[in-house]
Amino acid sequence: MSKKITLFLFIIFCFIKVYSQTNNQIENEIVGKWNICEIKNKTGVRTTLHCLNEVIFKNDLTGVILYFKEDEFFKWKITNDKISFSQNTKKNYYIFHSEYEIKFTIKNRFIELELIDVNGDSIILRRTKTTATNSR
Repeated sequence: MSKKITLFLFIIFCFIKVYSQTNNQIENEIVGKWNICEIKNKTGVRTTLHCLNEVIFKNDLTGVILYFKEDEFFKWKITNDKISFSQNTKKNYYIFHSEYEIKFTIKNRFIELELIDVNGDSIILRRTKTTATNSR
């Protein structure tokens, strides 16, 4: 009986350790400066934003969207390989509104981070490969 309990606790510990490492790896990949470049709906129609708005994800799980007139601050966290946001203020133009699946794509000159919501709509952020390396 004691061996079964020990084995069970060991398996639980290993699962928690792997789960924690996965979330930390995703956080490390996200931290840094990104630009919001496109918004895509579930049917594939894209709205190009010309990468004008910068988003900064910080190590302390806070962040800021740099708009032309004022900045928007938020908190973020990774749970079960998904990212969720909470905002510090209520603005009409707040872009992050729910929990998102995360998809990284490495392109020729940049890294793409696609945030896909439960409806299948997505926000596409990009950063250059050199920015990704320097932001950590």
